[in-house]
Amino acid sequence: WRLQGGVDAAFIQDLMELRLAIEPAAALLAARRAETPARESVMALYAEMARAAEVEDDRAAYVEADLAFHAGILTATGNQFFVSLAPLISSVLKASFTLSTVNRAAIRQSLPNHRAVAEAIARGDADGAAQAMSEHLTRASDLYRQAGL
Repeated sequence: WRLQGGVDAAFIQDLMELRLAIEPAAALLAARRAETPARESVMALYAEMARAAEVEDDRAAYVEADLAFHAGILTATGNQFFVSLAPLISSVLKASFTLSTVNRAAIRQSLPNHRAVAEAIARGDADGAAQAMSEHLTRASDLYRQAGL
């Protein structure tokens, strides 16, 4: 589909608009509705991202962990429609993460944002989770702009 033609500024803009419409709401619902095992799963997915970030020259492991984290939040909502979006979101995020995780510094810079989202969900802080996700996505948009996209 669209990924076959490459990633350009229009693709990134459309992607970020989609993410801003869906992911803060998903984080809010996950924090509000998730049972303890789902909250623990989100924290475990964040921990896997942090571990992957420390591995030299293995950006692919970090990208996969990041994808799993975002899919885990969609799943933690308990909403069948958010859950069904996970494969679509993951496929487009994979292309964008390849651009936004160009080096270890970019990866490390994203970890505190992800941690804030995970911790807010774990605490059941719905508004905090939505805000943390919005801030994370704003920072991601800034990275794309810095990369010329």
